[in-house]
Amino acid sequence: MLQRFFSDPKFFLFLLSIDEDLAEKARLACCLLCKGRLHWANYPRKPRGGPCDLDDQHKCRFSLCCYKCRKRLTPSSMRFLGRKVYLGAIVVLISAMLGGVSPRRRRRLREHCGADERTLVRWRTWWAEVFPQTSVGKDLTARVALCGLPDALIPRRLLRGMKKMPLAQALSGVLQLLLPLTGGRGAG
Repeated sequence: MLQRFFSDPKFFLFLLSIDEDLAEKARLACCLLCKGRLHWANYPRKPRGGPCDLDDQHKCRFSLCCYKCRKRLTPSSMRFLGRKVYLGAIVVLISAMLGGVSPRRRRRLREHCGADERTLVRWRTWWAEVFPQTSVGKDLTARVALCGLPDALIPRRLLRGMKKMPLAQALSGVLQLLLPLTGGRGAG
């Protein structure tokens, strides 16, 4: 099932369409600093972990720039989790699956997404140390009883909190919860 998910571009096309909508809403608003008009100033990304056959649209991080003051605005994204190189869906899904797995299964998960052990350790550290300190982490800790959970269980608890939805729906629900961590204005 996991192999099928990683190789099917439909879910990633769905996330791209949401990102396009978020970016367009942000573009139609004005600069927060000087109220100037916002223009496209996208930049390339090399996202890892998703299907290999994603086209160039998926390798673009939507971004905007004010024509007056040149202030950059990077809208929120369902595809990219902040500055992480791996796609946000992959970070959440693999992190959720890592808790208490055998070394063999851990190796298979790494092979599926192309991450090495150091990357997985960085993700666990992020869930354990950085995420709980964010406003999103604090809010979710209060609402979803994440407090005191081992770091590997936080993404798993978030996915399970999506009430027995199919994987793609549950994952997009978690990504939506994490949306404020992914960029500037545009999460609305």
